[in-house]
Amino acid sequence: MTRRRSVAAPVLPARRARPARPGRAVVRPPLGTTLVSPLDRRFTRRRLVAVNATGAIFIFAMMGRATQLQVVQKDTLDARGERQRLRLTPIRAERGDILDRFGAPLAMSVRDWRLVTDPSLVADPAATAAALVAVLPLGTVDQNWLTAKLSERTRYAILVNGVDKALKDKIESAKIGGIFFVERFRRENPAADLARSVIGRVDTEQRGASGLELLFNDQLTGVDGLLRSERSEQGLQIPGGKRTVDPATSGKSFVTTLDRSLQYAVDGMNSKAIADSGAKGGIVIVSDPRTGEIFADSNMEVTDDGGVRSTGRNSALVNVYEPGSVNKVITMAAAIEERVVTPQSALIVPDQYQVGDHKFSDDTAHKTMRWTIRDVLVNSSNVGTIKVAQTLNRTRLDRYLRGFGLGSKTAVNFPGESGGILLPTNKWTSTSIGTVPIGQGISVTAVQMLSVFNTLANGGVRMPMRIVRSTVDERGVETPFPLKEQPLTVVSKTTADIMTSMLVDVVDEGTGRAAQVKGYSVAGKTGTARKPNEGARGYREGAYVASFAGYFPAESPRLSIIVVLDEPKTSIYGGVVAAPLFAEVARWAGQHYRIPPSAGSRVVLTTDPTAVVSAEMNAVARTGNWQGATIRRNALPTASALAATSPAVVDSPSATTPTTRPTRPARPPRSTPTVERAPAPAVVAQRREAEAPTPLVTAPAVVTAPPTTAPRVTVPDLARKSPAPARATIAPAVEVASAGDPVSATAAAPKPVVVAAAAAVQTVEQSTP
Repeated sequence: MTRRRSVAAPVLPARRARPARPGRAVVRPPLGTTLVSPLDRRFTRRRLVAVNATGAIFIFAMMGRATQLQVVQKDTLDARGERQRLRLTPIRAERGDILDRFGAPLAMSVRDWRLVTDPSLVADPAATAAALVAVLPLGTVDQNWLTAKLSERTRYAILVNGVDKALKDKIESAKIGGIFFVERFRRENPAADLARSVIGRVDTEQRGASGLELLFNDQLTGVDGLLRSERSEQGLQIPGGKRTVDPATSGKSFVTTLDRSLQYAVDGMNSKAIADSGAKGGIVIVSDPRTGEIFADSNMEVTDDGGVRSTGRNSALVNVYEPGSVNKVITMAAAIEERVVTPQSALIVPDQYQVGDHKFSDDTAHKTMRWTIRDVLVNSSNVGTIKVAQTLNRTRLDRYLRGFGLGSKTAVNFPGESGGILLPTNKWTSTSIGTVPIGQGISVTAVQMLSVFNTLANGGVRMPMRIVRSTVDERGVETPFPLKEQPLTVVSKTTADIMTSMLVDVVDEGTGRAAQVKGYSVAGKTGTARKPNEGARGYREGAYVASFAGYFPAESPRLSIIVVLDEPKTSIYGGVVAAPLFAEVARWAGQHYRIPPSAGSRVVLTTDPTAVVSAEMNAVARTGNWQGATIRRNALPTASALAATSPAVVDSPSATTPTTRPTRPARPPRSTPTVERAPAPAVVAQRREAEAPTPLVTAPAVVTAPPTTAPRVTVPDLARKSPAPARATIAPAVEVASAGDPVSATAAAPKPVVVAAAAAVQTVEQSTP
């Protein structure tokens, strides 16, 4: 075992103490203090940096968020705050009026208010109900019902409709908490059902649903406004809060071509004729052939309970029917214009005539006759007309049918209007050349057929039919309504004059004798047509449409009229049931518009029993007010013309304004006498009535539609309880010295008789405030 030898550690020399620098004391840590190593110092410094960085990040985040809220999102947050305290209240635009040609309102919007409540803001429903009952008119609303309404758990409830301005101010002065007013408009027809089929109606949202209300809905509606106001949680206006108003722009008003007085009279005469003839309905249209303006458009029907009332459907433009013999004027005018015949051309006309696989016959059996073209039209011969059409051929006949306006819609462009049925020639059958010339196998509207007669009355120029004359904007500026079609020359003036002369013979000597108007030369044509089966071929047994169309005075036509009666029972012939109604309307319209009688006649025009002159429209012209609703004065440009619309007794025209009757070509001597039909009993009775002295004033005969039952409503409507009556005036005849020197109606007229008619009110409901 080896012994280890211990070696002593070397002794290091002692470190010399470094002398202290002058002025610097030697600091020694106190006993028990642990000295921090450089490594620990580094960790401490890092923690300090981390804390400072975290603080800086927090500060920058706060600054960034503040910048985002105060700068970036300022507009959004402001808008959100405004939405919380701003209440947006729509301002309903006033719907434009529909006026007649003289400015009298046919449809108008009447402003009123709806009383509503927010039950959550009503502290004491019973006390609030008692306060409201004390202010509202007696019997308007039951207090218990009102208390229940104010106690509902909802934020909106309707209390009363139809509050007028005076009652609104009275309720507001009572300062009842929790109730508010919502402005609204209700559509009112001051003349009740007058021209209802033309005007149309609006729905519960005050949008047009039919008629002119639908056709011009966008222009009638206008643009709604908006009220912005700052409100507290209780719904009160914040003092000094924001309040801005975007005013509403009223819709345009439309001035129609209708004459309110004439429309009223025609409705009455049409209703009486329907009741007397046992017809299902009737159409009467009066127009000016020189302009195409429609003065009256009467569409009446028989109700289930047997009454007669104005329809909501404009049958004159929507419904079609086979025109029958009235269509023969187109066949004759086309043949004369194409010079295949002249009025003196002679035809051999048998009683029956084979065309294709069908045998046609005249209405009344007769021997084989040698008739001129004039005789064929005067006697309304089917066989003679078919022979004329065969010389014309189908192509040329079709061209004239379409040239006169058949087969296409009129310029009125009414909602639901029909263009009729007129097949192209390549779809004609072997018998079409026999059916079409006499008005069978084609369908027309009453306005289309009236346009045919307007064309002849206007010298062969077809004027677009019109029912709107102008528009009036919210400033009261009237603008003529543009024509969508231009006048079209269909036949020459020579042809039109020849046709007028022949149509005068139809009334003087032929099937239209019942259409004669004493003092006037009348040109017209009768029509009788069977009604086709619906959805099947052939015709309905015993169902006919009787019609008469014409114009007067024939030498210078001022008015044209068409009468269409649907399924009359007393007689199926237009010359028996439709022609007398034409004459009645023509007599009234002649005196209403003071049309001078024809040359060489001395006629006394007396007031028709159904005449209603325009006293109420004179009042509108003077005051600009109708039943409490303001009418824009600028919308009545021609209302002053109503000052002399009273019917008058007229002598023959003065020598300075002569009128001439259309010259008729000389007739060749007939080899065989013309067979004339014996007048029907109704025609004889009409003649006797025309020859009898006419009293100045007789009892009116007006068929009144039965009152309709008002629907039950849960919310009281003050507007329905007290409608303002529409007033009209029936004035006796006023004599004038001559046609050119009328006596003042004001000085000569006896005291008028005032009658009243209830105004129809259509309330417009709104589902939201």
